[in-house]
Amino acid sequence: GSLTGTLITPDQKFIVTASEDGTAKIWNNRTGKLRFNLVLHSGSVTDIAMSKDGSFIILGSGDGTYSKWEIATGKLLYHSLKAAPIEQLFLLSGDSVLILQKPLTLVRSYMKEGIEDEIFAGDNSQFIKLFTVSPDKKTVALYREFDGLCFYETENFEMLASTDRVTADSGYYE
Repeated sequence: GSLTGTLITPDQKFIVTASEDGTAKIWNNRTGKLRFNLVLHSGSVTDIAMSKDGSFIILGSGDGTYSKWEIATGKLLYHSLKAAPIEQLFLLSGDSVLILQKPLTLVRSYMKEGIEDEIFAGDNSQFIKLFTVSPDKKTVALYREFDGLCFYETENFEMLASTDRVTADSGYYE
């Protein structure tokens, strides 16, 4: 299937590709040879994230699951229960991950058996359109259809600040 994402490990030894066919592949960047074919998801791999040290990846899928894989061995480390299709994900410090699911719900997962995912229960969470995480992984910015940009601390989702609506045609905050 067509590619939906690519990443290169920090040491540049491996390239990881994600595909519409629900697979991801780990390639040797120097030889171009396939090392591991990661087969698990029944829906398209919609987003991919890599740990800062390049030791593992997280795959989000349209089938409503996400998985954690070790890059060096191709070993599956975690597979979530089925939820809602995944739009976007970001790794946080401490190996937790923020996941934007359809119908636009933000979830934090610790990717460990026995630890339940935390659903972001902020006002109007169903209207989250986009989110991004700061480089230091301490702040998440959410764009909500009716509230504009809202900034939260990632540890406990405490609101730090918010703006009025952002308009696409004006290019500035109202």
